[in-house]
Amino acid sequence: MRFSYISNIFYLLPGKISRMALKILSIIDFRLNQSQRIGISNPSTPRTCNCVIFRLDDVPYDLPGYDERIIDIHLAIIGVFMKRNQSLSLGLVMHYIDLHPTLLEKIIEGYNKDILELALHGWDHVYYSKLSKEDQANSLSKANTRMLELFGTSSKIFIPPYNEFNRSTLNVLTKLGIKIISASLYSDYHRYFVLGQKREHSQESQIFHLPEMASFEIFQGLKPIRIPIEKILNNVENYVSKYGYAVITLHPQSFVKFTGGKSTESSLKESNLDVKQINELDELVKIIMERNLQIKSFSEITGIA
Repeated sequence: MRFSYISNIFYLLPGKISRMALKILSIIDFRLNQSQRIGISNPSTPRTCNCVIFRLDDVPYDLPGYDERIIDIHLAIIGVFMKRNQSLSLGLVMHYIDLHPTLLEKIIEGYNKDILELALHGWDHVYYSKLSKEDQANSLSKANTRMLELFGTSSKIFIPPYNEFNRSTLNVLTKLGIKIISASLYSDYHRYFVLGQKREHSQESQIFHLPEMASFEIFQGLKPIRIPIEKILNNVENYVSKYGYAVITLHPQSFVKFTGGKSTESSLKESNLDVKQINELDELVKIIMERNLQIKSFSEITGIA
């Protein structure tokens, strides 16, 4: 169904009314056009595996000019999961990853041990929703080609920078064979993957959205504000009961000790690892394991290799 005729009428309405009408129309159009692509309907009573996915975005964070202390932060986060032999999904910025050989070596080690899952976080860390469809396709194709060169495998997972994407992104993912997207629970109008729910269409044409449901922090500008462990766990339990799983997002910035307590680009470059925050992450992982929540990857949850 197309709404071009109706939308042309809305353009003739007064400013605010026109914008609101067009926005509502866009949402309706989006739902109708994507209903065949997003593969799972709204949650009912999901079969649960009590599963949690940890996703680490911005690897590496974020520009090649940052010194190796930033890489030490990445290594410390990865080390928490390697030590406990638990899965961690990495959102890799492919333009920069091979500029940091120590980090690259550790990722290869973790991948070979089936601990680290490789996901695309783009070629560059940009708003994909602001790129043309052609630029999105070129960027993600280039990112997956580099992943194949470095790791001997491409990825079927895309974690959009800033948690944002649009319908052009979904069209590009379909053409590239990328099956899983993980953005924000509130960033779009899609239905989300529900564990154990019947799949309505052929898996070949489906893209599964497993969104961020909990986060280790919220940001005020560049400065991360830690969320208490109990609140994270409450969010996890709520979403596990609703969808059968929960996704927790981490950022390297959350484990930075800012110089002078300031959160500027300059202070981030000069900052060191915050060991206290690493210990907090380790404690969160330990409690999740003690509560019989299984830490899994995107691929394991969806069954998409």
